[in-house]
Amino acid sequence: MNPTKDKAEGTMNKVAGHVKATAGKAVGDRKLEAEGEAQKIKGKAQTMAGKAKDAMKQATYAVGDKIEHAGRKLQEKGYTKTGEKIERAGDKIEHLGD
Repeated sequence: MNPTKDKAEGTMNKVAGHVKATAGKAVGDRKLEAEGEAQKIKGKAQTMAGKAKDAMKQATYAVGDKIEHAGRKLQEKGYTKTGEKIERAGDKIEHLGD
């Protein structure tokens, strides 16, 4: 699942859970209230998972970008083949999160 979908489904589960829990509490249905609370927790976990995936994607991109930059610097200093290999590796790392 992608991060945006995780966060969207998490939000939907939090809202649906809140509605169930509130309805259960209003009518005295402890089972419905508990189901709602559980769904809210599931929603919070999904949202957190989406945020964590976003953070990993950003970190992977940043690391790959730094490696690419190092490869270009090596090329500027005359280490052409090594620099090119490092730059390509950085590009691959950068796009792992795509």
